[in-house]
Amino acid sequence: MKLNVIAPSHWSVISNESSLYAAAFDVAEYLMNTSKLASDIIGEYLQGCEGYNMHFHLQTELLSSYLFCFVAGEFVELVCPNPYK
Repeated sequence: MKLNVIAPSHWSVISNESSLYAAAFDVAEYLMNTSKLASDIIGEYLQGCEGYNMHFHLQTELLSSYLFCFVAGEFVELVCPNPYK
């Protein structure tokens, strides 16, 4: 499973999978690189998304979808200095 999140640039996006990077989201570029059917369906929802970032995550190994988690919002992320392995 692979998830990319589009969220306001001032939000934190946290997942149980490693984040690759976040980049400024460009609606026109996204729609140009999306299939015609998907672009027609989601295009209207993406209008007005200026000031958003797209967060890219690694693809997971095979797992049930209910085990994948992410949160997005005006949060503060606390990182454990000694994470469990």
